[in-house]
Amino acid sequence: MFMKDFVARIYGNKIRCCVTLTVLLLPVLDIVIYCCNLIRSGGSTIAPAYGTFLASNTTDHLVQIILLWFLPLYTLVITGEGPLEDRHRGYHRALMGRMGRNAYYTENIKCSFVFVFFLVSIALLINLGLVSILCHGGKYIPIEVDDSPENLLYNLSNAHPFLANLGFIFVTAFLAGLISTVGTALALVTADRKIVYAVTFFLWFVPTSTNSSLLLVMQPFTEYDFETLLPIFLIVTAGYLILIRVLCFWKIRVSALE
Repeated sequence: MFMKDFVARIYGNKIRCCVTLTVLLLPVLDIVIYCCNLIRSGGSTIAPAYGTFLASNTTDHLVQIILLWFLPLYTLVITGEGPLEDRHRGYHRALMGRMGRNAYYTENIKCSFVFVFFLVSIALLINLGLVSILCHGGKYIPIEVDDSPENLLYNLSNAHPFLANLGFIFVTAFLAGLISTVGTALALVTADRKIVYAVTFFLWFVPTSTNSSLLLVMQPFTEYDFETLLPIFLIVTAGYLILIRVLCFWKIRVSALE
């Protein structure tokens, strides 16, 4: 029931609806730009599995930067604004009175993760489907398939490129859901938008801007193997989960004393 209301509130707000559509359409825009450039300049059509949004071989990373680097800002508008509005209007007290404090916080957290996970999954799956159709029969592969014989992940990805894309799609959607949940947890703790947006973006920017960037975990056919990518994924995931747990536990304890 809460999920239904959660989704209804998103689509009942023009700004949140527009941002949701932006997340859905940016991966579509990526392949459209590639096809327009291909028609205008000619050249070989890229093999479908290597022309996906996450593979980053189509538009010189431009669209990927617009979506992935600023992902927390999109997710905050979509899922974080609800709790902020509840706090500013005082509506959160009525909701907590109706469903209980614990349920109010946990349902917001769960719905935030689930909505963004499926939103990003659908956006990237649409991109994969369009690439498969528009680049059908393409043979050009922009990497050396046999370049890293010692790299297990690289070889598995090139041996099963569509499965690799699916795997990385769901990893990306999972991380998007996590940062969305971090933003929602912060919004549940404080009603200050500046703090919520600044801290959430900082918590995303730090792991994505280092040499061991979190963005590497989202890119199929990367030259990095499991031994590099798994620690990045596990450390960031653990950090986000611990932060979410601490924020929610602390807020539930504090609100019980109010």
